[in-house]
Amino acid sequence: MEMRKKTIAVAAGRIKISALEYEKHLKNGEKYCYKCKTWKLHKQFGKAVQRHDGLNPICKPCLREEWQRKYIRHPKQVMTEQELKLSRKASKQKWYQKKKIEKFGEALVGVDMRGWKLRPMKGPDSPRWNRGNLISSHGYVLSRVPKDHPLAFGEGYAYEHDLIMYQHTGRLPNETWLVHHKNQNKLDNRFENLEWKTRGKHVSDHWVIRKQKSAKTWPNGRKI
Repeated sequence: MEMRKKTIAVAAGRIKISALEYEKHLKNGEKYCYKCKTWKLHKQFGKAVQRHDGLNPICKPCLREEWQRKYIRHPKQVMTEQELKLSRKASKQKWYQKKKIEKFGEALVGVDMRGWKLRPMKGPDSPRWNRGNLISSHGYVLSRVPKDHPLAFGEGYAYEHDLIMYQHTGRLPNETWLVHHKNQNKLDNRFENLEWKTRGKHVSDHWVIRKQKSAKTWPNGRKI
């Protein structure tokens, strides 16, 4: 009997009411729901064998609301296969539109830029115009030139560093002489950064630079 009184006193203190009021609700066949914080009849609570009174501490409506909040399916999970396919297509188009604006600007949002539709648009008229410059597989800048130019090769391209030296010195690279980048940066084609070197000197200088880069040294400078 004392144990039951203590239990009632603890439960009443938890919901901040007196023990007498708590016991009165129990005699009326009511139970307190800790979710909605109201007193309800026993039939509105589910069974829970592990509880001292055999009832769940949360009423059925609150449990149903909790279950729907936690386990309701995402809208994409209840879509048909056709609706899901259309949703994915729309997301993909939205992503392409964003990247297109980043690359070409908003002026070309409605322009179809695929394949043959751009072929009549050449040179600066094309939205894909790269100012006549490309980067070769060796990392050098290629510039667009007429096909009859003395430095032209392929479809009318020439190495930009050779062009700049040709414009300033009037010389062409040959089997003996070639153009060297002083700061080892192949993209820096300022005239101040370029110089003529013999092929033998060029190879030996680059070999020394590669050796210095690959050599591992201790803090005191001794090689290992």
